Amino acid sequence: MHPLLRRPLLNLILPCLTLTLLLLTAYNLRPDRASGFLVASPPPTSGPAVCPNPDTEREILWPPRPKTKEEQLRYLLLRSSQPPPPGPRIRPVPTLPAACIDPWLASGLPCSQKAPPLPADLLWTWVNGTDPLQLSSAAAASLAAGNTPAKSRTQAASKLYRENGELLYSVRSAMASVGSWARRAHVVVGDYNLTDCAPESWRDENSTLHTFSPPETRMAQLPQWLRPLQAGGEWVDGGVQLDVVSHWEVGVREKVFNSFAIEAALGQVEGLADNFVYLNDDYFLLLPLSASSFFTRAYGLVFRFQSDLLVRGSSTSRASSTGEWAALEWSNNMLNQRFGERQRPYVIHVAKGMSLPLVEELQLSFPAQFEDTRTHVFRSNQDAYLGFLFPHFVIERHREVLLWSFIVARLGGEGDEWGEGQMEEAWRVLGGGEGEEYYKDLEVRRGERETLVEGRVKRVLGEEPKSTVYKFSSHDGYPYHLPSRAAKSFPTFPAPGHSPTGTTPPACTLEFELCLGTEGEPSVLASQVFKRVAFELPQCGDCLITALVGKSGVKGLNAFLPLPQAEPAGQEQELPEGLTPVLPLSSTWQSADFSLSTIFPHPRSSLRAFTLALLARYTYTIADTPVRFASLRTPLSSKQVLAALDKDRALAMACVNDDIVSREGDVRKVMGEWMGKRWAGRRDWERGGWW
Repeated sequence: MHPLLRRPLLNLILPCLTLTLLLLTAYNLRPDRASGFLVASPPPTSGPAVCPNPDTEREILWPPRPKTKEEQLRYLLLRSSQPPPPGPRIRPVPTLPAACIDPWLASGLPCSQKAPPLPADLLWTWVNGTDPLQLSSAAAASLAAGNTPAKSRTQAASKLYRENGELLYSVRSAMASVGSWARRAHVVVGDYNLTDCAPESWRDENSTLHTFSPPETRMAQLPQWLRPLQAGGEWVDGGVQLDVVSHWEVGVREKVFNSFAIEAALGQVEGLADNFVYLNDDYFLLLPLSASSFFTRAYGLVFRFQSDLLVRGSSTSRASSTGEWAALEWSNNMLNQRFGERQRPYVIHVAKGMSLPLVEELQLSFPAQFEDTRTHVFRSNQDAYLGFLFPHFVIERHREVLLWSFIVARLGGEGDEWGEGQMEEAWRVLGGGEGEEYYKDLEVRRGERETLVEGRVKRVLGEEPKSTVYKFSSHDGYPYHLPSRAAKSFPTFPAPGHSPTGTTPPACTLEFELCLGTEGEPSVLASQVFKRVAFELPQCGDCLITALVGKSGVKGLNAFLPLPQAEPAGQEQELPEGLTPVLPLSSTWQSADFSLSTIFPHPRSSLRAFTLALLARYTYTIADTPVRFASLRTPLSSKQVLAALDKDRALAMACVNDDIVSREGDVRKVMGEWMGKRWAGRRDWERGGWW
């Protein structure tokens, strides 16, 4: 080669060699995009994997040396030493501005002050039941519980949590339906203790062996369709942030295969908004829904029931110990012990609007029952069922406040007295005739009400709740008025509006002496009369509420409330800062003290304002929304069921339940194709594919 050509060629070769060395180095020290931690060298071909450090690494691939790529899943890492979350506490519930509460609740006058929209989150519970770690853990737990063979409970757990890819499409459906007003999305997942790993070790220049033991670590299940995150990264779609939260982080410290145990800890999800929509992974939102389809400041929480399916209460359930009905009957027994016996309607399996402060109050009212449920590894016949308990707890609390307000706060007063003067005043308020003896029975008819007349909800809220019709409001009293004879279903709600006075038969007969008398004594305690009316003889309380709603006029609940003129001069009309009104927290009505001095030890504050704040706290609405429960069993029936969902354009919510009895793979394919067609658009936090 000519000497003049050597120098340019050398100048060309040297950069190429340098670039090649840099590329090889970068490859050997590449960040593994699937696992999120630095891979310094290929993993050993035998022995346990090196333990990851949850302080510096977000994810891990497990098992470390799979036979096939499909066997390896991504998991989130978290410290085992993480302390339990704070326990429940009494907190205020977001309601109307203080100046609006009296005119709205007492007289039905809408609030003219604009309040900001209620911040609201989405919350899912999800477990990948086909995860090998989940299956092996369930089998071991079943054997430890003395189930030999372990087939029955392991199969039950597998069916309940079998992974069909529903969560991805449930999230997509919710984002398409309510993403415009949702704040955050939370997915509560299962987790496992990571023990099958070895501490990291290395030798220095003197051949001394050093070992680094990272903190004890847990692996939380991770939806595989979420894109990998680097340290400090977040899953965000538009203005909605998504978080994955483990059972360990919400305080479930036993490895459980029991959805009721997981739900019992939902009040401890960190960062959850005061109002949230709770979904299982097989719940789908099919149409756009407004926040007022789930909760509002004026009408409160929105509940949906199947009124032709009633749940009895039982401490010795006749139902299977692994089924939903055992938990339903036990939970209704809990409500009976606290609020008086009655059957209550089944809660429909669809997305549910919930209040975090009231979930915490429910937990505080039944602490032992919820604590026990969180430790039940498998479903039992003594599980506290949050999804059933919550709406009925709110409804019963509101009923309790109505009766307490009239009997204790309005009539009994500070002295907790109930004698001739209180009975005469009750007789007068209830419409007893002048000069009549107050021990006679009173026939009670339903009064005309305009709370939900056509167009009024839209005028009050400024919008019509989408795909939702309000059928009953707590502003009209109590929905489950005990029928005079056995009924298979209730409630039935009369159409709002006017009807000719006196043409309807009596709704009930108030046995005044039985319900409100002193039982032969000159006087008794007002709080004792309240307990009799509210819990011991619930038909008395139901009829009294019906009567007082009628005496309140066409709107409002004024007849229940302490009178404004009864407030002492110089009394503050607003409640002390930091005071959250609440009635006793107890699991039985017998153990609770309802005396005014116990509940309201603030003589310089307004008792009327206190009572109104209680009513506002438990405000609710019962609504109708087009919903359907779809059961997938065989490939043919699944096609028919899903086609029916598509055909009904009015359907707003659906639960698509895995009840597969044959050809599981074919049913999963049918379902996957239906979900993929219905919600084809990817979200920003996805990496593609549900697995």
